[in-house]
Amino acid sequence: LVSLSWDLIHTWISVKFLTFFYESHFIGEDGHKVFGISAAGAPGIVMGRSNHLAFSITFGMLDMSDYFVENIKDMQYERDGSFYPLKERVISIAGKDCYFYET
Repeated sequence: LVSLSWDLIHTWISVKFLTFFYESHFIGEDGHKVFGISAAGAPGIVMGRSNHLAFSITFGMLDMSDYFVENIKDMQYERDGSFYPLKERVISIAGKDCYFYET
């Protein structure tokens, strides 16, 4: 029944992967509970949930990133045929300033 429900929910996964994943349930000494699936050979749960957090995995780069082509010229970006200045944002990480430019 677990394999059947997994197959119905995740139709993009090949049948050969159904035996690769297995259901796991961990309960910590402090009572913290995590429920989900593990992959053969992987320590811990690779996709699942607790009372406070849910986490998942993706297959392939297109699932993990959004790509945009922006026309940037002289610290300005183009939108709808007009150019606008980039916004500079400075964040200090471990005592060093990191500069980010946003549209």
